[in-house]
Amino acid sequence: MPCLKVIYTDRTEQIIPLSKQEPVSIGQHASNKIVLDDPDAPILFARIHWNKRERGYEATAASLEDLIIAGEPVRTSMLKQGDSFTAFGVEIIFHQDDLPHENQNGNKHEQQGEETDLSANEKSSRS
Repeated sequence: MPCLKVIYTDRTEQIIPLSKQEPVSIGQHASNKIVLDDPDAPILFARIHWNKRERGYEATAASLEDLIIAGEPVRTSMLKQGDSFTAFGVEIIFHQDDLPHENQNGNKHEQQGEETDLSANEKSSRS
């Protein structure tokens, strides 16, 4: 399942599964799926949503600031595997397929903001 890997300024990580029915909003307001904890961040900075015509996920700037994807300033961009952008210190990375259930720490994984431990059996069965 396509997802976003979010790396916050304190280096905590969150995995957000993407849905064709529900866009992911990014901004300072608490109602956003990805909340930017920066007083200078706009209430709504960007949205990630399914584009039916292009049959893929699209990032759209929702404020005056452009998104920088693949080194280029854009207002809107179809996302490809590994595309990333930074929003007020928060790194957001698009993954077309599932991420492995182990992160760099080896045994922890965050799914929708919840951190879970994987047992040894789960880790070996996922390898």
